[in-house]
Amino acid sequence: MRGGRDAFVLVAAAVGMTRDELRLMTHQDVITDKRLILRGAEVPMAQAPLSCPGCAVIGWLSTLGIYRKWGMGIVRAEMIRAKHSPARHICLTDPGREWRLAPALVPSVDKHGWVEEHHPLSARTVSAITARRQAEALTAPQSAQEHRRIYRSEVNVHRRRHLSELSEMLDEIEHLTEAHEEMIRRVEQETARFGRAASGQ
Repeated sequence: MRGGRDAFVLVAAAVGMTRDELRLMTHQDVITDKRLILRGAEVPMAQAPLSCPGCAVIGWLSTLGIYRKWGMGIVRAEMIRAKHSPARHICLTDPGREWRLAPALVPSVDKHGWVEEHHPLSARTVSAITARRQAEALTAPQSAQEHRRIYRSEVNVHRRRHLSELSEMLDEIEHLTEAHEEMIRRVEQETARFGRAASGQ
């Protein structure tokens, strides 16, 4: 729970929200229709799901909604399922509406993962979260390498798809060119035949 909430906090901070704006954010500050917007700022997307800001936002809103509707047991089950499933983009999925009933979008979470719904984070805690998570990112080169590997892999997939499409286009152009040249040869032959016929007369 803390990890999901902290990812949400980092994204909100990255799009320019102040500590007070961030910790006092309500559902009215979030738009999830077609574009993902936090307090007027559009949240960017990334190629790799594990480092996609949009996925972090939707993931936290979904988790908050599940907690509101079903409780911690279902949240734990969903987290275990997600942990053992391939990473995928969820930034364009609907997080539901239950999260909108949460009194605070960035609540306190105790060491056991229980959410203190009516206690938003303090400004000092927001600062501590951003500092701690940035420090962890700097000391986790393997994680960064993994994100880059995933990103490169996805880029290569898109590149191969584009090259395949380009190859098909070139093949089609080649076929059209051959057909055009054949038509020109036939016209020239017919022109020559008519010319011989006219000269014979």
